[in-house]
Amino acid sequence: MDAMLRLFFAVNFNEKDLFVELLNKSKELFDNQDKIKWVEENNLHLTIFFIGEVNETFAKQLISDCDIQFTTLPTITLQYDSNFVFYHKKHPRVFGIRFKEDEALTKLKTKTNKLLEKYGITDEERTFIPHLTFGRVKEAKKLENFTKFEQHAFDFKTASISSFVLFQSTLTSSGPIYKPLWEIKL
Repeated sequence: MDAMLRLFFAVNFNEKDLFVELLNKSKELFDNQDKIKWVEENNLHLTIFFIGEVNETFAKQLISDCDIQFTTLPTITLQYDSNFVFYHKKHPRVFGIRFKEDEALTKLKTKTNKLLEKYGITDEERTFIPHLTFGRVKEAKKLENFTKFEQHAFDFKTASISSFVLFQSTLTSSGPIYKPLWEIKL
């Protein structure tokens, strides 16, 4: 029987140190009253497509298809748009930074969607919003902290993508562990 693997496609950035710095500055905007699961520094990425659980045979076929479909990628530079907080029923759930829409990134997303559609895997209904998650909210005690974060502007303009990756995500009690299964550098 095949092992099950939890997979997703994402892009990594050349400016990893910058995003670690912004993550740490974000932590300063919150006090310890809010229960937040902060993203680990080495796990900062922009998700292109969350696939979910698949068997090992499928994963091997997908890796083979990636070698064919993604032989080269254009240079992709994203522009910082704003800080965001995603709310569910007026409760903050996820927050981080949002990037402006980018044609090259949209093409990469579309190409990824088409590759997965051939396997019957379709994308989420909601609109793709390019973003980098800093934290997931377990419990919000002070909503004004999230408003303060949304209104805060970071002092950077652009970020460039260093690679496109198929990750395996293993969930552990101390947080997810990401392992690249396939990667193309830009």
